[in-house]
Amino acid sequence: MTHFFSNRNLWILFLAQFIATSGATQSATLGGILGDQFALNKVLATLPQAFHIVGIAAFTIPAALVMRRAGRPRGFSGSAVLALASQLLAVVAIFRGSFWLFTAAFILLGLSNAFAQQLRFAATEAVDPAHAGRAVSFVLLGAVGGAMLGPFLASHGVHWIPAIPYAGGFAVQALMFLLLVALYLTLTPAPTLSPAADIAATKKRSVSGLVRQPLFMVAVLAGVTSYAVMSLLMTATPISMHIIDGFTLEQTAGVIRAHVISMYLPSLVSGLLVDRFGIGKMMALGLLAMAGCIGIALNGHEYLHYWWALVLLGVGWNFLFVGGTTLLTRTYRPHERYTAQAINEFSVFGMAAIAALMAGVFIQMFDWNTAVWATVPLLLVLTLSLLLVRKHAQLH
Repeated sequence: MTHFFSNRNLWILFLAQFIATSGATQSATLGGILGDQFALNKVLATLPQAFHIVGIAAFTIPAALVMRRAGRPRGFSGSAVLALASQLLAVVAIFRGSFWLFTAAFILLGLSNAFAQQLRFAATEAVDPAHAGRAVSFVLLGAVGGAMLGPFLASHGVHWIPAIPYAGGFAVQALMFLLLVALYLTLTPAPTLSPAADIAATKKRSVSGLVRQPLFMVAVLAGVTSYAVMSLLMTATPISMHIIDGFTLEQTAGVIRAHVISMYLPSLVSGLLVDRFGIGKMMALGLLAMAGCIGIALNGHEYLHYWWALVLLGVGWNFLFVGGTTLLTRTYRPHERYTAQAINEFSVFGMAAIAALMAGVFIQMFDWNTAVWATVPLLLVLTLSLLLVRKHAQLH
């Protein structure tokens, strides 16, 4: 292993996270707004963003299989081609005012992001296992720049192509994904087991034996909770702010920007906090931040209510997600990594897709407060689960 900060793969993954996050945050900012504009039934306004996450969930297992067979460099570069196609299709959909083409573009982006979610696992494979938490945090930190750029493209790219409002940002993002194709191909592949050794090792523990581990279940639940709560509230926010409460697109994009920055900026310290205080305390801090988000969100509809709620939501997501990912890497053996990662990602993004779809239902049929209250059961289940395993050595 090379020195942590001179590790070439980590820097490539850092830049890849930047570009991928830019595309995801621009889509999150405009998905509900343009969905509401194009959809005949306004209840379906969040369907494109929900299908974006459905695409991630549906392709998590195929993505893991592709990575296993083709390797990280070719798997990641192929996913960047899908992302490039998604942005070009979005431009066509906006030009034609087609809700279903727009939704298809988001599905393609979701398929691509199923691979992008593997960036953090690729980071853990590039360093000593003792530094897995730091590697995850470092790569996630690359998303800070993307969190700033994505909403900027969404709000300022509205008139860059006069004949196609809102399409300018998607066109710029397409060029960035073209660069990403080449960037991924420069990755150094992680070492793999020989087929014979892989088969022999797999016989030692069944998939059910892997999944039944209490810590594996807590790790997956942390990822499920962090992404489902974040997905529901982030998807609901642009509609609640811009369409219902009348805030400008710039104000709405500013809240989304602050939220996504707060998702990734804590990565400056979250990896160190895992090493210093342990995974259990990190997750407890994440749950505390999520509770603060709910309290503020239920307290009013002013700009600062949205801003602070979404910032705390981002911090809570980071602590739970980094903690859960680090814990997951401690529950599987090297030959089990693709299986464990596929199960985790399918669970996480399956729930996140449901949450994003329900966001539109809650907002259009009920109200913002209903959407906020809907997140409470998952947080309570994770809290109880952490209490049940709190004395386990791997959490400290």
